Amino acid sequence: MPDFRAVLNVGVFLMSAAVLLYEMAQVRAFAYSLPPLLAYTGISLGMAGFGIGAMILSLAPALCRANPRRSLALLAVLEAVAMVGANALFARVSWDVVLAGGDGIIALVLEILLPCTAPYVLAGLFFAVVFSAGAERIGRIYFFNMAGSGLGAVLIVLLIGPLGAQRVILLSALAAALGGALLAAPGSRAVALTGASLAVAASALLPVAPGLLPFTVDPRDAIGLGMLDAARDKQPQWTREFDEWNLVARIEVWDQPGKARLRTPETADYKVVAVDAGATTLLIEDQGRRGWGKGLFEDSIYGLAYRVKGAPKDVLVIGAGGGTDIQTALHWGARRVVGVEINSSTIRAVQGPFAHFVGWPLEQERVSLVHGDGRSYVKGTDLRFDVIQMSGVDTLTVHATGSFNMVEEYLYTINAFEDYLRALKPDGVLAVVRFGAEHLRLTAIASEALMRLGVKEPSRHVAAFKQSGAAAVLVKRAPFEVAEVESLAVAAMREAPSGVSMPPWERWGLHIDAPLSIVHLTGGTVNPMFERYFRAVAGGEAARRAQAELMSLPTDDKPYYLLSGWLSGQIRVPMQDNIVLLKAFWLGTILLALALIVAPVAILRRRLGEERPLAFVLPYFFLVGVAYMLLEIGIMNRFSIFVGSPGASTAVVLAGLLVSSGAGSFLTDRFRRGPLPALGLLVASAVLVFAVSPLAFDAAVAAGAGLFSRGLLAALLVAPLGLAMGFFFPSGLRALLGREGGERLVPWAVSVNGFASVLGSVAALPLSIFLGFKALAAIAVAAYGLAALSLALFARKAG
Repeated sequence: MPDFRAVLNVGVFLMSAAVLLYEMAQVRAFAYSLPPLLAYTGISLGMAGFGIGAMILSLAPALCRANPRRSLALLAVLEAVAMVGANALFARVSWDVVLAGGDGIIALVLEILLPCTAPYVLAGLFFAVVFSAGAERIGRIYFFNMAGSGLGAVLIVLLIGPLGAQRVILLSALAAALGGALLAAPGSRAVALTGASLAVAASALLPVAPGLLPFTVDPRDAIGLGMLDAARDKQPQWTREFDEWNLVARIEVWDQPGKARLRTPETADYKVVAVDAGATTLLIEDQGRRGWGKGLFEDSIYGLAYRVKGAPKDVLVIGAGGGTDIQTALHWGARRVVGVEINSSTIRAVQGPFAHFVGWPLEQERVSLVHGDGRSYVKGTDLRFDVIQMSGVDTLTVHATGSFNMVEEYLYTINAFEDYLRALKPDGVLAVVRFGAEHLRLTAIASEALMRLGVKEPSRHVAAFKQSGAAAVLVKRAPFEVAEVESLAVAAMREAPSGVSMPPWERWGLHIDAPLSIVHLTGGTVNPMFERYFRAVAGGEAARRAQAELMSLPTDDKPYYLLSGWLSGQIRVPMQDNIVLLKAFWLGTILLALALIVAPVAILRRRLGEERPLAFVLPYFFLVGVAYMLLEIGIMNRFSIFVGSPGASTAVVLAGLLVSSGAGSFLTDRFRRGPLPALGLLVASAVLVFAVSPLAFDAAVAAGAGLFSRGLLAALLVAPLGLAMGFFFPSGLRALLGREGGERLVPWAVSVNGFASVLGSVAALPLSIFLGFKALAAIAVAAYGLAALSLALFARKAG
């Protein structure tokens, strides 16, 4: 008969991998089927569920006291059922619940949030039993917990593309069921047989997983609204011609028979590329003759940069998408176009089944597509460009980690604009196209970047235009020349419609046929708002900093261009209902977490008859839970632009932190020293990550390090920090178990830690927006310091 300790280690490893893999796949499903900001609830749901499960055991320890092995096996089997069941329900009700909007908050809670929390409640109960049953080997058990989670972080990167979120969820259930079968055998044959049967069933259902879990689009997103319009007008429904999940988003290509065609002004067919069913770009049919699309490529906001740099030699397109910017560059005679696209699925779509439809991917001598983050590409390339074009690059989508950062936020920081300007040729032009009245904020970001590069009068280096609901800002390191100003002014002289019609954009109030209007052009039109801004920043360094703070200008330390813009009123978008709903969810989560942290105190105090352990558990495990989550989120965001790929960044940073934390936990079984060595390592490692790592990454990029080398460097940099972070949780449990009756408080300690992680995940976003990632790390380190002090005092009094 195998040693139960070895079986327990394997069972914990399998469950940990299954739960993290499941959580990240569910975040992707949330991002597809729920309003974008609600996708962030995934991580909070997970941690809240963990806390609830552990709290249940703290209040009812008899549930698992008699036969912990059988209890663990049964919980793992139930976990497998809950994973599939919760998502089967979510897939079938999300459309109606989201469509109900504000009137459906109760339905949102009862039909989506509560069922989706169930797997995490079971997982929380499972791990609370594990830590209680394996108290004498807590460090080793926590190591297998963290190592399994690290494997899950790697597997999501490898599996979600080829398998999709639905099959990944089934694989998670399969792993949980196998863990249950392993833990049950041979003592509980019925549970073992059930677990094995569920694993076989999950494996058999993998081919039909999309039908079993038919996730639907958010009905208030672009594709969802198109479907509603088609149903209302009794038109043919949209059909999906391409579908692929990845760590960044679910990419789909949609078409609608009988739809109104584009006019460029030539008539052209088109297909819609949807990112998580929300943000869209178009695949425009190539007309197969030179000079087509004049109205779109020359008379619209997309062509303004080429009125400054006609017939450019080298063009960089950040956010290639469906290729409209690439088609524009080719129309103007660009000799070489590099398109950088963060989404590998989009590249596969345009280079594969739709290459002949759009035409430009076939021009391999002139066009090259690069999979990666545009910012990382700019930092790492030796090429210099005549034009850098970035049009409407924001998808409002989130990483599968739910790590509180939209994928493209780092593209709009002051530091990013510095990188773009450095990548231009001396007379090159950067063109940024956005939607809405964002001219002034983009101009301020560009102007601050210019001034950091030594420009004295940024007003002579920036031009801003408006066309219907779109804004364009052109930026040069050299001042705009008289001929360039005149060429831009001529573009704005057209008064009649250009004959261009793009029905998908017109639905959102964006009319590409409208005349261009000048918002700011040196030597020409000077908008009063721009005049006041440039006058303010000319008042010296202090005035510049004050203006940047007033306008909430994003930096790499505070990169939230969209969110901070919404909160400051600098950007206005029709998403206020989503923001209100998110605030309501977070407020409810905070109140629930605080209530469930405190609620067991009266019962436990009566059972224990001593308050000192209670007074230790509450602050210690609360601080450790908050601090771990703050550091994890801060580091994942901070490293995303350095590694160069969202998937690789998630894999190396999250997996590196989790595995090294497990290693730190493992060492606590052997080296039972006080908290000060771990705290010292933590402080030194945090300084290394936040102060030294940017220099290390810049050096690696300059040396030509590839994706693998940068990922390895990132993993090495976070490993010491994870090692130190892994010390605190098992050390606290060990100190608690050293007191008489302390074992009865272990589930509550796990519960407090879980709920504190919820509060940490909620707090991370506002702290990051208003204070930045460095301040977030400083707060986390301070929390660890207080926890170390609490542990030292508790250990001294116990002695």
